[in-house]
Amino acid sequence: MARTLTNLANAYGDLGDPQSKKTLLDRALKIEELHYGPDHFEVAKSLVNVANAYSYLGDSQTKETLLERALKIQ
Repeated sequence: MARTLTNLANAYGDLGDPQSKKTLLDRALKIEELHYGPDHFEVAKSLVNVANAYSYLGDSQTKETLLERALKIQ
């Protein structure tokens, strides 16, 4: 499910809808956190994806916070 949401999010991004992309990536992240736990490598990858979506929306602070969390996992 999370992978499908990520793929759909990327499609929205390609179509120029960054808000929908972020929303879907947030959903995928929550699913992966529940499935793998908060400190799993797959969660770190999702954190990077969500961070980049926030950056595209102009929220550099949230991007930094998410990337710092991902870095701690790796």
